[in-house]
Amino acid sequence: MAPSDDKAKEDKKKELARISQEIWRIIPNVKDFDELPYALRPYVMRMPIANHQSPSLNTDAHGFRRLVVNDEAVSYDQFCEAPGKKGMLLGDSVIYGYGLADNETLHAQLSQRNNGDTLWYSLSAPVMNTLQIRLLLELFLPPKIDYVTLFITTSAPIIYLLSPFDTHPFPILFGQSTDAMFNAGAVTRRQSKRFKLASGIEVHDPLMAFQLAFDDVRRNIRLIASALQTLTSARLLICFRASPQWLEKPLAPQEREVMDIFIAKHRTHIGLTLDPELKPYWNEYVAQIKNLAGECGADFIDFNKTPALKSPDWLFFDHFHQNATGISHVAQHIRDWADRIDTQSETSS
Repeated sequence: MAPSDDKAKEDKKKELARISQEIWRIIPNVKDFDELPYALRPYVMRMPIANHQSPSLNTDAHGFRRLVVNDEAVSYDQFCEAPGKKGMLLGDSVIYGYGLADNETLHAQLSQRNNGDTLWYSLSAPVMNTLQIRLLLELFLPPKIDYVTLFITTSAPIIYLLSPFDTHPFPILFGQSTDAMFNAGAVTRRQSKRFKLASGIEVHDPLMAFQLAFDDVRRNIRLIASALQTLTSARLLICFRASPQWLEKPLAPQEREVMDIFIAKHRTHIGLTLDPELKPYWNEYVAQIKNLAGECGADFIDFNKTPALKSPDWLFFDHFHQNATGISHVAQHIRDWADRIDTQSETSS
């Protein structure tokens, strides 16, 4: 490698460190998230390490985010053994609790809102994809579960748009990225049609990329739904996570400040999510996920249609992650859904 390349890498590293320091200044808990160690684990691939401890973020013996209810930690094993109704959350860093303390996460807020009557646990992890979610559910599905909520993110289309040109920030050790590399021809040396957006970003042909992404997600969602129907009586809720730009939310000063910093760190991912040329593809992708939920007997919520999240209050840390107040609105919608399920069950019985 030429000395100029070494210097460019070092300069980029210093710039990313500076950006991280700026984000930590505004959202101190993000430091614990950014410094969370990971391990490659058999079958489920990349996961946070087990029994990690930090001021705001702690993991259990399996590497899952610790559940805190009424200032007491509840492990996954205690969750499985606890009486009463149970809910399970499946998703990525938003559901894992980016920037949130243990008692502010979605599964903590859901459990607290129920006054202990219903416990919720999260099998989520940062940069999680539907393949990993399915594998984790196969390993850790509790013997009794009443509600399962699966969050669909923007990661699958982004991976397929970037492969085989760029896998950052999704290295090929992630199962979905490996699939994308094969399907896009990067591994088989098949020629892939390239498409250059007006923004200058070069991507895989959008029509093919979004279709491959949906095929990937559809395969895993169908298997998840089938497993739940076969092994449990749980009701499945599929959600699409919110973005303040898709919500057309008036930004609070804190949101605007962090987003200006955050985009310098994740420019490609954010750019592809918000690119106006790709908006029709994103709309179709969400519509396909909604139709798929109906085919699988699941319910569906697009949180980009949630009026409460359009409030001008500070609800988002950045373009994807919600703060504790924003997550409380998500928790309320999920709790309302679970209440409707209970009411329907009582009426039918």
